[in-house]
Amino acid sequence: MNDLISVIIPIYKTELYLRKCVDSLINQTYTNLEIILVDDGSPDGCPQICDEYAAKDSRIKVIHKENGGVSKARNSALDIATGKYFGFIDSDDWAEPKMFEVLYDVLSLSNADISIISYTTNDTVNDDEPPCEVQILSPLEARIEMHKGNKFGGYMTTKLVKRELFEGIRFPENITICEDLALSGSLFERCQTVAYTPYKGYHYIQHETSELHRKVKETDWSVQEACRLLCEQMNSVSPENIKYAYITSIGQDITLAMRLNRAKMLTHVNYRKIRANIKKCYTPEVRKSLSRGIKTRVMAFMLGRPCFTIWNKILRFRLTHFTDRAY
Repeated sequence: MNDLISVIIPIYKTELYLRKCVDSLINQTYTNLEIILVDDGSPDGCPQICDEYAAKDSRIKVIHKENGGVSKARNSALDIATGKYFGFIDSDDWAEPKMFEVLYDVLSLSNADISIISYTTNDTVNDDEPPCEVQILSPLEARIEMHKGNKFGGYMTTKLVKRELFEGIRFPENITICEDLALSGSLFERCQTVAYTPYKGYHYIQHETSELHRKVKETDWSVQEACRLLCEQMNSVSPENIKYAYITSIGQDITLAMRLNRAKMLTHVNYRKIRANIKKCYTPEVRKSLSRGIKTRVMAFMLGRPCFTIWNKILRFRLTHFTDRAY
């Protein structure tokens, strides 16, 4: 454990969760960390908490900047990071004590360029020992698995990446939703091998203040740009596998439509815009490959706004009254 890992945490309005996040990094079994806290103009107590931790632990660096979004925040940290490897955490999530030890061991022992673990939505400590199973993937195999989402997704927060892969590229600042996906695709283009282990070392926690639960903004349409880039990348490296990028694009469009519908912002213009994007990707091969849940959502959406609105109301009722989850 001699190589320095830079861990980057963008911070905005997460005062209630920030201490748990930072504590989980301070207490990592892999101790050679450079922890970069980026206060993205947070209007709450986060700036003071950042400075408090920096005064207590010499491994912590703090950047205070005007609010510019998660991509700009991460990029500002990448510009000053000195580690041989880069890792990422969101400030309302937290890491198991062995998370970076596992990521580092998997990457170094397999001589891969990127290592990836799994995650859990559970907010309690995972007492399971890290699994020994490691799967070595080619860049194309990793890209396909990312689109499938069965083992891992596009989240940068479950990855450890060699520094050199970031030379000349940064998070796309014009994309505010799925910027992780867009960057992951670019990183896979640059690497030779990817190593994956199903260790659930990252706690991805959805709060009421989480990004996907906030009010819909005009910039959220940038998710379509992220998906366009992913489709272009897949078409460039493996046209015969374009269906996997199309499936991701359709899933993100339906998610955007559901958020707009819930906010009563699914206007006729917005509906037609999303519908046109889905039609481009909804090929017969894609239709066969979609999960039952997504296929049902797409069918309801394509039947029109009234049908989609009714379907959403039924879904919210079922999730609220018949499961422990709330939509």
